[in-house]
Amino acid sequence: FHAGIKREDVLGSYIVCALNFTPVRYDDFTIGLPKPGVLKEVINSDDTQYGGSGILNKAEIESADESFLDHPCSAKITLPPMSAVWFRFTPTSAKKLKELEAQKAKAAKKKAPARKKK
Repeated sequence: FHAGIKREDVLGSYIVCALNFTPVRYDDFTIGLPKPGVLKEVINSDDTQYGGSGILNKAEIESADESFLDHPCSAKITLPPMSAVWFRFTPTSAKKLKELEAQKAKAAKKKAPARKKK
């Protein structure tokens, strides 16, 4: 297995490639990412248009705030056997990150038990 990230382009996105040189399919294969964002599959050598069996990923894969192999974030992908899969990784904008943090804080407040007045 191998996963790598190519440098950032003008728009701030990256190309991420994952390779599987084994005859085994891996669901929920974890890859490390440099920041929060979204993966979109660009090329999958297992696509039927390339003679593969058609094991593809979801249209969009959100990263998780779970570190993996020296990367602060990660994502779980499907890695077909004997394949190469390329993704475009688009980092979440600073504005969107602030909105997400506000949503998390609001949800945490709702879950917190109410304090009793004395």
